[in-house]
Amino acid sequence: MKNAKNKYIMRQNSLTREQEEALMNFSAITECWDSTIAMNFLLKNNWDLMAASNDFISLSTVPQPIPAKPHIASPQPKQSPVPREIPESSPSPNKSWRSAIKEKAKYLSSSIKSYVWNVWNQGMPVGIRGEESSSARAFVSIIKSFNTTHPPPFSLKHLPDILTEAMVTSKPLFLFINSSNIEKKYLSDIICHEIATAYISESYLAWGVNQNSADGEMVTQMLNLTNFPCCIIVRVYDVAMPIVIERLEGIVTLQQYLDFLDRNMSPIAADVEIPSIDPVLYQERIIREQQDQELREAEALVRERYKSEEIKRNLQKKKEEEERQKKVEEEEERSRKLDRIGEEPELGPDISQISIRLPDGKKAERRFHKSTQVGVLYEYIETLGVKDFEIVAGFPSKILDDKSASLETSGLFPKALVHIRETSLL
Repeated sequence: MKNAKNKYIMRQNSLTREQEEALMNFSAITECWDSTIAMNFLLKNNWDLMAASNDFISLSTVPQPIPAKPHIASPQPKQSPVPREIPESSPSPNKSWRSAIKEKAKYLSSSIKSYVWNVWNQGMPVGIRGEESSSARAFVSIIKSFNTTHPPPFSLKHLPDILTEAMVTSKPLFLFINSSNIEKKYLSDIICHEIATAYISESYLAWGVNQNSADGEMVTQMLNLTNFPCCIIVRVYDVAMPIVIERLEGIVTLQQYLDFLDRNMSPIAADVEIPSIDPVLYQERIIREQQDQELREAEALVRERYKSEEIKRNLQKKKEEEERQKKVEEEEERSRKLDRIGEEPELGPDISQISIRLPDGKKAERRFHKSTQVGVLYEYIETLGVKDFEIVAGFPSKILDDKSASLETSGLFPKALVHIRETSLL
């Protein structure tokens, strides 16, 4: 048993930050306070937090945990993760807003369970969990990549730590659970909009994570979230029993997002003098932003069209240049062939008069010495612009395919009519 315990301690000391968070979140979700059992379930499910939690909960008989270490507090009684409906009742006029919320809180079971606080603060020392949440840090790095002048002040703290800060400052806590399927443009244009950023900076504490992160999976399961991204407003009067005020799930418009932030602003911040937003000016600003966006899209379309036309022009220019170069090369080749053929001889007893019927019906004539090879006749016909052909002569007609034979021995002396037949049409 001692060797197994030492082996477990060595294994725990080699955990990565993400695995440590998964271990803590597993204990928070399942209320399993035995670290050995928690690690075994996580290892069995390849450190998939949700799969490990479901595996543990689905067991008909939960393994008996070994006695907890002295510094780990006993778990709090399990509470229902689904908040009950708050009865429709208005606070009496002589009660403050905060008193009304406390009065309603007795009807509302917190969706963020108190055992999260117990596990993190009593079961996991700060030295192990660190001062920053890797899940929050990963989300903040996405926000910073937009290079906005004033990004929303999302905290890097762990969830229990930001809950404590919300209780101490009496500010509402804005939680944002991001999804990997959401385009960055939505985060940049809606979540990081400058008016929304002003609301959050003035009136809220903000904490955001990605859904597939360790903390994101924990919050998703505790709040039974199904639609992402999800905005959540939480009030904290007791860190063991935070109160979920409102959720805003799925893709929303900028106006819906701003209204959500506006109606849940801190009453403390409401006492602070904040420059009011003129509805007319705000509407004009929205219209101007839409016009600017349409202008940018139109400019991008024009640039794309110009680029496409430029590509076509370059291709056409390249094609014309290739054709011109080809003609130059063909003309040079024709000149070389004519040089090899030589000058046309004068009429005489050793001269053969050749009449040539071209494929297009035109006729050409040329005199050659009777000893000239048939191959020279082929070259001469090539200078007339004919390619891929054969010479047919005589009756019955035959193909002159022996290019080394002379015109005389081929029956083309003293006169002859030859037909040019293109082989590409055969």
